[in-house]
Amino acid sequence: MNVLFYQSYSRNNMGLYLATILNHRKYMLRHDYSFLADNTGYSPYLDTRKMKALLGGFDMVVTIGSDCVITDPARKMEDFLPDGKSFGVCIEGRGFSAINGEILLIRNTPEGIAVLDELEALREAYPAEKWGTQSLLNRVFLENMPLAEKIHRIEEGTLQSYVERNDKFSKCLWKKGDFLAHAVGGDNESKLERCRKVLAELKKPSEPSVVVITPTGDRLMQLATVADGIAAQTRKPALWIVADDGKDPVPQSILDRACCPVEVLRLEPVSGNSLKRNFLALLKAVQAHTFPGNTVVAVMEDDDYYPASYLEYVAGVLQVKPACGSLFRRYYQLSASRYRVFKSSRFACLHSTSFRASEAARILPLAEDDEPSGVDVRIWQAWDTDCIVDMQNIGPVGLKDWPEGRPGTMNAHRPHEGDRFTDDPSGAQLFRMMDAASAVKYRTVTVPPPVYDVVIPLGGGSKNNNEELRLALRSIDRYTTARHVWIVTDCAPDWVQNVKLLNVPDRNSRNKDANLIDKILAACREPELAETFIFLSDDQLFLAPYNPSAVPVIYNARGYDSFDSGSRWNERMRNTFRYLEQQGIQLHANFDAHTPVVYRKADFLRVMEKTDYVPEPGFCINTLACGLIGMQPELNQNFVKVHSEGGNPGPVTGKLFAGYNDAGFKVMRETLFERFPEKSKFEK
Repeated sequence: MNVLFYQSYSRNNMGLYLATILNHRKYMLRHDYSFLADNTGYSPYLDTRKMKALLGGFDMVVTIGSDCVITDPARKMEDFLPDGKSFGVCIEGRGFSAINGEILLIRNTPEGIAVLDELEALREAYPAEKWGTQSLLNRVFLENMPLAEKIHRIEEGTLQSYVERNDKFSKCLWKKGDFLAHAVGGDNESKLERCRKVLAELKKPSEPSVVVITPTGDRLMQLATVADGIAAQTRKPALWIVADDGKDPVPQSILDRACCPVEVLRLEPVSGNSLKRNFLALLKAVQAHTFPGNTVVAVMEDDDYYPASYLEYVAGVLQVKPACGSLFRRYYQLSASRYRVFKSSRFACLHSTSFRASEAARILPLAEDDEPSGVDVRIWQAWDTDCIVDMQNIGPVGLKDWPEGRPGTMNAHRPHEGDRFTDDPSGAQLFRMMDAASAVKYRTVTVPPPVYDVVIPLGGGSKNNNEELRLALRSIDRYTTARHVWIVTDCAPDWVQNVKLLNVPDRNSRNKDANLIDKILAACREPELAETFIFLSDDQLFLAPYNPSAVPVIYNARGYDSFDSGSRWNERMRNTFRYLEQQGIQLHANFDAHTPVVYRKADFLRVMEKTDYVPEPGFCINTLACGLIGMQPELNQNFVKVHSEGGNPGPVTGKLFAGYNDAGFKVMRETLFERFPEKSKFEK
């Protein structure tokens, strides 16, 4: 999730700001959040307006005060959103809440925008000197009453508090007792002293070592993906122990991909299910080591996906609990493209089980028991059910039906349970379960890439000496298997090579998208162009290996009503929606997500050759073409891309694409050239 942490402060509390800023920034960096500090003088009105402005570029904006210290850095903010709610929630830590004195989350959804709209309306109508930041947010969220009545009841003090105490705080134990320490009350000096004490306490305990254990055998493709997942963890394991009973030993090249020390237990090869035997061997190996007393052990099975923050999260939980397991079980059948999610509060699956190393001796006799239940059922007899926690967004995903290697246990788990799975033919749900780069990798296992080309229609208006094109070509070279790259323009830079050049000038001076359509049609009329092609703008690039067959149709959630007449582009978008409606095509979102778009040559020619796209104000190319072709919106752009129009672009981890405008290029240029420093085969 693309999250921005927004911290407001004032000059008269700079001591607090400097004391806590490193704590906040460390937390943001750990979870790859964006961060912005702004001197608004602790003005809730300015904070609200600022949040509304920032929310357009992020999935969530979170505010935090300078007198707050995050004491449980393993937790991610998106995990605190109440189930089924998409608007903001003000989280209480110790019975207080305010925009500057706690944490406020606002999601980029209509409900989230409504929260900010109502806050702004109240603040404009209600004199600032009559309410304080400590009391306002307790009372002003969405309530079914007129604004005037709400203001009247605020003045009387009779409005019921809206703020909810999230169950995740009351049912879980946190590292220091709370997620957040807040120095509420008193002057800045006393607050500063209290914050310093909390920060000093946080530095005392040593973080536990993490050991990963994996049972495997004859599953090289699966084990390689787990090794990659271990290498991507934000918390690096001190040791990876692998119990291998395959016919051939696991190659060292696969083990090396984990980028951590590895110990292999080579067991007698078998052809059937040996999970119990391998797990017992791993438990005995853990016992044989003299690990430090606070070492934790995490099971990472060889056919599962683990989010990058997984080990960091379970290591935090295991500082206060003997074991940790996921309440939610998530399974995805790769070959059938379907998924299942369900709860299990009695015991956790082995693939989401972690425990303190000292617990190995306790659960070993349970694991050795010959009763018919699974080994996970047996070992969870040792732990209370409060060790099963809600990690729906950061827990593992069981991946089934791999095309090669020994089959998994019961295949998630029985054939007759197939009707309990939900079909996901486009793979969109897989992208919601994991980061986009991993979703493409796992989908590619069963969905091979087609033969495809990339088409880049290029204008003559680059303000950056075509550095955008240079970066786009470098990303194509590194991350795609495109057969040819076509550049369609009458002003190609002299440094390009190994591309197909088509000379097509811009004939529409005020209709940019008409020029794009002209150029793509010209490419489609070339017999040599592949039947499948990717339309890529020069200000877009790839950030991870890309397979067009594995990526669902990407959309932008904004519909007709979201575009006013404030710009030519907005006018073109509204005109596009109106035109499609005249053709009997009703869209509630648009396809101009500023990401690469996959087209079939025959489809593009069929719909665009009979469309008059030149008259003013024109159309938006992708919404027009995708709408006429009949594509359905499947995957929100926020899952796959990072974008900048001058502001902080946000985290890039797990994203597939980057995009920017001229202002955004100034922000991202240095980072992008650091990522793509070498020339591509397309440059002289």
